[in-house]
Amino acid sequence: MSYRVAVLIVAGLFLFFGNQNRVSAEPGGIAIELNKAETVPSGCRLHFDVHNATALEFNVVSADLVFFDSEGVMSARSLVSFGPLHPNKRHFYSWEFPDVDCGRVSRILVNGLQECQHNGGESFDCVTALSTSHRGAIELVK
Repeated sequence: MSYRVAVLIVAGLFLFFGNQNRVSAEPGGIAIELNKAETVPSGCRLHFDVHNATALEFNVVSADLVFFDSEGVMSARSLVSFGPLHPNKRHFYSWEFPDVDCGRVSRILVNGLQECQHNGGESFDCVTALSTSHRGAIELVK
């Protein structure tokens, strides 16, 4: 009996601590994590884990991304669209950025949100509610 209890405790601890590194938005916020960057023949493929921790459904959240090299010089700029984002749900998006060399990108700035359309009638400050994080060598900042 004590063996089963020990196994359950270890499994519970693994589940609890194993999920601590996942991107999580503050209640009422939106979190975007740059989860993975990979070099592909056409350029750089980026994978994003997005957590909408609001009660709102967003039809479109378009982010203006600015890419910087290791010397802090802007090397590319692109507009990406996350959406729809369902309330209190995680989403995963991937994009390829032609002619961008993942190995030369050190930081990506979410320069602003061009669109932030939601289904609620109340006003919502998307930029203030946005948080960013990253895994790997390329930083994602706002």
